[in-house]
Amino acid sequence: MGLPLPPLGPQILPDNPLTGTDKESAGVTGESNFGSGVFGHSFGGKDPITQIIRPGADGVFGQGNNGVRGIAGAEYGTGSAPGGAGVWGANTFSVAGGGPGVYGTSTTGDGVLGQAYHGVHGQSSNKTGSGVWGENTGGGAGVSGTSDTGTAVSGDSTSGVGVQGSSSKGTAGKFIGSVEVDGSLTLNGSLTENGNLTLKGSLTQNGDLTLNGNAKVSGTVTISSGGDIVFSDFAEHFDLAGQEADPGTVMVIDEDGALRQSEKAYDRRVAGVVSGAGSFRPGIVLGQRSNNEGRTMIALVGKVYCKVNADAGPIAIGDLLTSSDVPGHAMKVNDPVKGFGSVIGKALRPLESGRSLLPILVALQ
Repeated sequence: MGLPLPPLGPQILPDNPLTGTDKESAGVTGESNFGSGVFGHSFGGKDPITQIIRPGADGVFGQGNNGVRGIAGAEYGTGSAPGGAGVWGANTFSVAGGGPGVYGTSTTGDGVLGQAYHGVHGQSSNKTGSGVWGENTGGGAGVSGTSDTGTAVSGDSTSGVGVQGSSSKGTAGKFIGSVEVDGSLTLNGSLTENGNLTLKGSLTQNGDLTLNGNAKVSGTVTISSGGDIVFSDFAEHFDLAGQEADPGTVMVIDEDGALRQSEKAYDRRVAGVVSGAGSFRPGIVLGQRSNNEGRTMIALVGKVYCKVNADAGPIAIGDLLTSSDVPGHAMKVNDPVKGFGSVIGKALRPLESGRSLLPILVALQ
């Protein structure tokens, strides 16, 4: 019959050292049918001589190739019950800031290494806690995962967050290779993807999305910026013949086939309006290259904000618009004969006088 476990709680114990040595086998061996094979507890408490309260030390301490090693499995029990933990640690400190259940340190290797069906498995029932939490104060990764053929880092949640990342100064999430998402993905910050993104659910992106690879989406993509951005026109990239033009500028074709800002009224070389002014954004963009420097997006079809000049005549809804003598601005077509072949589109809002950005319906004719 084994000895009973010592009671928990701070107390001063009598000296009763236990030492075991063996050249080939275990120095100390403990066996139990239902309890602990080897149990160690360090209480801490007040030193009877110095009267100083001292914290407890290690309950079990080991040094060697494996400092502490534990093996668990059904074959060590009844043969039908599932195995327990190879190494199990618990910390019952009830105040926030308690120590870890299992703690490991290494200057060059793994602080804690797990090899199993789940190499490392973490559970937390605290709403503010984490099942697995990683911290790196030296500039490296807080949590890192590698896999030859499977998933490097996987997260699953029935009602919460599967995988969450945050950073006060650096990058919250960065994908260097390919990313595959089987469910919905919601991003409240910016996403930079240098590989391929495969999304089988819905994407809600509330920040900037930079994609340098290929995106394959089998679900719904919703991109929001506070509800003030509208995808409206069909645009295409064109080469510029001069300096870059602001969104809303009326553009014409020059002698070499590139585009420049309009400069005269009723110019039949008019090509369209630079897309992106106001709250309108192009819904479809053609002719994109890996480097679009020296090029601009021209709205060919749809709604776009355009620079207009009403000094040549007040503009009413539905009026046809053409290029004006004011560089980069449109005006009302006052002469239908001259307007033939130089019409940019129709005004969607009135303007009595002056110059302004006006939403128009692009319809070149």
